[in-house]
Amino acid sequence: MEPGDTVWPEIVKELYRYPKFHIFVTIREEDWTRSTLSGADLILSEVELSLNEEEAEHIYDKLTSKKPDRQFLDFEDSWLKFGGQGPLLEFIYLITQGSTLKEKLETQIDRIQNESTETERLDFLRIVSIIGMYGGKTDLKSLKTKIKLKYLDQVIKFFQKEYLIRESGNGRYIEPLHPIRSKILVEILSDPVLTPIVDDIATCISVIDEKDIGIFLLNCFLDYGAEEKILEKLNSFKPLTWTGYGLIIKSLLWIEIKNYVNINRQIIDEAHQEFGSGWTIALFTDLSDDSYEHFVQRFFEEVIRSHA
Repeated sequence: MEPGDTVWPEIVKELYRYPKFHIFVTIREEDWTRSTLSGADLILSEVELSLNEEEAEHIYDKLTSKKPDRQFLDFEDSWLKFGGQGPLLEFIYLITQGSTLKEKLETQIDRIQNESTETERLDFLRIVSIIGMYGGKTDLKSLKTKIKLKYLDQVIKFFQKEYLIRESGNGRYIEPLHPIRSKILVEILSDPVLTPIVDDIATCISVIDEKDIGIFLLNCFLDYGAEEKILEKLNSFKPLTWTGYGLIIKSLLWIEIKNYVNINRQIIDEAHQEFGSGWTIALFTDLSDDSYEHFVQRFFEEVIRSHA
């Protein structure tokens, strides 16, 4: 499936009506997470893909049988350089290019820094990469108000030629080429002291395509929890669409449930062991403490005021 595609679940449901069809879907994890397909719609099973050492050695043998490896002594040498784990994309790049994708991107970013003193260009790339890392697109018009660039059109064309970003939606949106590349770029462009990612999330919320804000917030909450800076930004943020409001509320409910489960894990496990599927009846599952309850209440009041 194409990244961001939301129509495929309906196609799968229609095809499922015909017994002769066996459906196999390959999809990014973030797109699968946001999909509405479930076991209630059809009988399905998930196959999580990961690269292990045995598969990597098989791939290495196939690649080097066609073109001799002049970078590494053998597979063990390449696997050690790779670090023993990581995505398939990076391993293939390492074997075919002789260096890691991160090393290549670091060299690329160093060259860009040396070619221009306009630091806003890399700020632009960092924000787009953070949003892309978490499965979203950047609204170009909104980003222009946050990051001031002298020649924005030229900067976009430059980064496109560098294979760092691409346009979508007839030029309305900017997105990276691949989430893995985005994650590596964020590691290169961010600094835990000078430019921590959590500080940029507020800007990202302001410029992301609102259809993607749900998956973006879920990933932020996964990495940073109910970070105060994120909640403060959401409290003052005014989405332009009801879809945006709905996705924000859904993500807030998700992090509250996650926090509840984390805090009460031992009690939940004991109740599940004692009562089985009826554990929820045995527990008082109040999923909101005072702080979250008041936060969600303020958010709803802001929604009502802004649309009054």
